Amino acid sequence: MSRNYKFHNPEGLYFVSFAVVGWLDVFTRNEYKDLIVESLEFCQQNKGMEIHSWCIMTNHVHLIFRSIENQKPELLLGDFKRFTSRSIIKAIQENSRESRKEFLLDYFKKEAAKSSNTTNYQFWRHDNKPIELWSNDVIQQKIEYIHNNPVEEGFVFRAEDYKYSSASDYAGEGGLLDGVCVFQYFNCNTTRRDSRGSGGELLKAVVNLYNNERPHMSIGNLTPNQVHQHNIKTEKLWKNYYVKSPIIVNQ
Repeated sequence: MSRNYKFHNPEGLYFVSFAVVGWLDVFTRNEYKDLIVESLEFCQQNKGMEIHSWCIMTNHVHLIFRSIENQKPELLLGDFKRFTSRSIIKAIQENSRESRKEFLLDYFKKEAAKSSNTTNYQFWRHDNKPIELWSNDVIQQKIEYIHNNPVEEGFVFRAEDYKYSSASDYAGEGGLLDGVCVFQYFNCNTTRRDSRGSGGELLKAVVNLYNNERPHMSIGNLTPNQVHQHNIKTEKLWKNYYVKSPIIVNQ
């Protein structure tokens, strides 16, 4: 697998996509999508998953997330996929209105038989294709790609009208999932062409974001204002992965 498709930075922001085996359209039923939403909410509240964007399509899920409680992102995502796999298969088994029950369960069982590390049923494909997002431009590009999926498929005319995504959060409306970290993108090239007034408003917004909204790992995942107002003693949560080169002294 390419280096681009591995989790290398435990504190990085990642774009991932994962699909149902065989790309089967399981999520045409809302009750199965609701199980995904419930699991995402659980991971937010209990496992340190910071979610910036998400979307559930008929046979796959897109997600931009960060692990903020010292758990490796691949393990966090693995736990999420294992739990949702069990809960969705259980829901299919118990759904008396599921006309595809026999076909779906038989397909999941056959896929499990192909894998040495899966028993009974395999629901998700093993690949996630994680891509670490380094720049504001790339983050914005991936968010727009995620939110436009339902539009491209013809489900809705506007991205924010699709119920099972974070597009409504970015449109200033409440979505199904609380606590989505809305990414704020500022195009500096565009700002230079604006008036001084709008540039000043942008600067105020950036300063407010830095001091009041964005948690900093260098001060214990708090904001500067929280530390200042409450006189909190903090500690760094990030690690230095760079090793200094030894100093060579000429004899």
